Amino acid sequence: MDVQTWLRIEPAGWRLPWPAGMTLLEAAQHHGVRLPRSCRNGTCRACLCQRTAGATHHRIAWPGLSAEEREAGWILPCVSDADGPGEVVIHQPEAQRGIPSTNTRSSPGANAVQGS
Repeated sequence: MDVQTWLRIEPAGWRLPWPAGMTLLEAAQHHGVRLPRSCRNGTCRACLCQRTAGATHHRIAWPGLSAEEREAGWILPCVSDADGPGEVVIHQPEAQRGIPSTNTRSSPGANAVQGS
């Protein structure tokens, strides 16, 4: 699989491939990184974090964010997709590493988290 999109999670500095068809939350989990979450449908805001670089879009028309929050780069990873190749950087200090993958999809490089 030719991975063209990367996810970097700060402040930890983890960089991981973002497989096509997965939300940001699913991609993190696929590589053993746990992000805060609850509803997984864009309404509860438990996964709220700030995108500091790259481009994403929400899978739903009205995620639980105000227009001002969206303009400031806030996203909901449970319903966020990458807008294409490149790197998306998020700031999520509550991210944890080392959980087993809960996703049954596999790809070359799965669980290949780069960084500290």
